[in-house]
Amino acid sequence: FLSGGGYCSEALSFVSALAAAYGDHLSLVHFGDAPRPDVVKSWKEDPTLSPLLERFIYPRAVARMAAPRVAVCHATGDYLHPSAFPGQQRCPPHGADIAIARTMFETDSIPRAWVEKLNRLDYVWVPSAFNARTFARAGVDAAKIRIVPEGVDTSVFVHKSHVQPLRLRGAHPNPRIRFLSVFKWEQRKGWDVLVRAFIAAFSGESDVELVIHTEPFHGDRSFFAQIQDECERHGVPWDGTAPRILIHEDLVPAHDMPRLYATAHALVAPSRGEGWGRPHAEAMSMGIPVIATNWSGNTAFMDASTSYLVDVDHLVRIDSGYNIQGHRYAIALSFPPPSPPSRSAARALPRARHATAASPARCCRAAPSPFAER
Repeated sequence: FLSGGGYCSEALSFVSALAAAYGDHLSLVHFGDAPRPDVVKSWKEDPTLSPLLERFIYPRAVARMAAPRVAVCHATGDYLHPSAFPGQQRCPPHGADIAIARTMFETDSIPRAWVEKLNRLDYVWVPSAFNARTFARAGVDAAKIRIVPEGVDTSVFVHKSHVQPLRLRGAHPNPRIRFLSVFKWEQRKGWDVLVRAFIAAFSGESDVELVIHTEPFHGDRSFFAQIQDECERHGVPWDGTAPRILIHEDLVPAHDMPRLYATAHALVAPSRGEGWGRPHAEAMSMGIPVIATNWSGNTAFMDASTSYLVDVDHLVRIDSGYNIQGHRYAIALSFPPPSPPSRSAARALPRARHATAASPARCCRAAPSPFAER
């Protein structure tokens, strides 16, 4: 809940709705990654979130509370009992009548250690049919799996024309077009594909900007050094002709996320795999065109009629990384541009630019439909 990132924002959307529906019957226990002080501070300052803090039961009191009738453990399988990390709060707690895991994974399988833990529970909630298939293939009892899509509050993520854009430090004051990408800095998110495609598509265009809203994921903040190294390895010019790239690291409170999206003409997410794709969904809810990979969880709500999808040539085996050796994901996004009919990231970027410039209203009207209808 309080550690930031995708699981945190998804949990927030669930508990906000559950609190409204179940009132005093809902209790919250934080477990998993340690709470971040800046996240806790942002909750306290948000009038819609601060009441939720009163529902938290802190570790010393958990042992004294009665066993819950229904316990939903919202985290990666590593944190389920027995946790892979010492000193963690037990989830599910002793005595729960119904024990549920809410989790997801972004490759074509799941970590082997998760399977036994998940099969001990009554239900496993995953956000998409993609994960229903990958979890079952990995050995999770298919009878326990339920598809529970992520939610987007369409009363908050309204059309961008009704939202005051956030002021971004260091941003171009009036770019002809601004692309936005929102992710934690890791290889899976495809930052390397994004940067190479952006430079290839817009080299020499000083009034086009890419804003990357990010934070480290078990790493340092040497973002620009990594970008420069990536460009040099692939012969992509990183010089005065390169279009503008802004790394935005400021914490954006949950209630200001619509204002961040409102700064963009289009969202770009060439990820190698997603459990769902929360930024994709939130941007689409606001009528913002989205460019994303045509594979994994985000295809539950994205297709050619609502999005600019980047085709995948094939899946590639992952040889290193925690819990994912031997898995596959969409590492082979086409680059440089292939022959038709495949659409690479380098070709999708200018295609979205021209469509948005020609008819912003037409692009924006199509995007929110999956959320307004479902």
